[in-house]
Amino acid sequence: MKKILIVILILAMTLVMAACGGSSSKSDEAAAEESRSNSSYDGFAEYDTEANYAEAPASAEYGSDADMKSSEDVSGGTVGLGLPSSVNKDRVKLIYTANMNIQTLDFDEAVKGLNDLVSKFGGYFEAISTDNGGYFADDSYRYGSYTVRIPSDKYQKFINSVSEGMHVVNLNQNAEDIGQVYFETERRVETLKNKHDRLEELLKKADKMKDIIELESALSDTEYELEQYTSELNRYDSLVNYSTVYVYIEKVSQYSTGIEEQLTFGQRLIRSFTSGAADFGYWLEDLINWIGYHLIQLIILAVIVVAVVKSRVLAKIGEGSEARRAARTEKKRIKAEMKNKKGNNDQGEIK
Repeated sequence: MKKILIVILILAMTLVMAACGGSSSKSDEAAAEESRSNSSYDGFAEYDTEANYAEAPASAEYGSDADMKSSEDVSGGTVGLGLPSSVNKDRVKLIYTANMNIQTLDFDEAVKGLNDLVSKFGGYFEAISTDNGGYFADDSYRYGSYTVRIPSDKYQKFINSVSEGMHVVNLNQNAEDIGQVYFETERRVETLKNKHDRLEELLKKADKMKDIIELESALSDTEYELEQYTSELNRYDSLVNYSTVYVYIEKVSQYSTGIEEQLTFGQRLIRSFTSGAADFGYWLEDLINWIGYHLIQLIILAVIVVAVVKSRVLAKIGEGSEARRAARTEKKRIKAEMKNKKGNNDQGEIK
């Protein structure tokens, strides 16, 4: 009986812990900022004129095949990528890429704001991937991954606008100079074009079949090479003219904090207590939701437990009744034997 109850209780506790323990803490700090002061609504600010955007200062020197990077927590300020005035811009071809991790309290509003900014700066979405949490999840978890292409001359303005209007927790920027390989490819294309023109002129003047065949073969090889290098040059132009920004948007119940001032022991204690209380509240909510979702299974489990307990109790009651009946029967038998024995003794004395 006890072993069966222990097994059932362990099973029930395992289900509860699996449901509640799997949900991660929904707040990193209870004292996290709840909104951005420069936001007109959660996630984004209004942008009326392009006069609001200022190019960020250059972060590094550029040379041939240079690889410039910028990575920081945006709560500490936005660092931009740019060309120093001393660099010959005609010999530089930069491919800008960026990765942005963003938190939001309203996922749909944030995605709408991102769409508005992409349209505003003349860009487009190259890839979109969203995760609404699956069948068993509620609206508390939503995630989106977006590959955005932005005209390079508006790249830094786009980065600054997103950083100002959204809660960006991480920003990585990269500028790669492909000037050397680009201009080598460009020279190769010009050389192949000249070669192609010369071969066509020779083919027009050729009068021998052997020469015609050789010239047509050389012309075909040249056209194939020219097509390959032209395609590569077009790919470079696309990467240079349109920067690539990878945007990751995550819905959270509370913003994570950025850089904070050093707190006293009392402040840390209060923050820890409020954060723990908030986490307990989220855990309790998840537990109630889990119970509501699995209510039918829990009722069935309760019925099974009650049935098992009742059957064991009834079995014990039955065993007790049988024992009592057997005891009464045995008592009657003993009394009958004693009575018979006494009767026999009385008869013996009379004789």
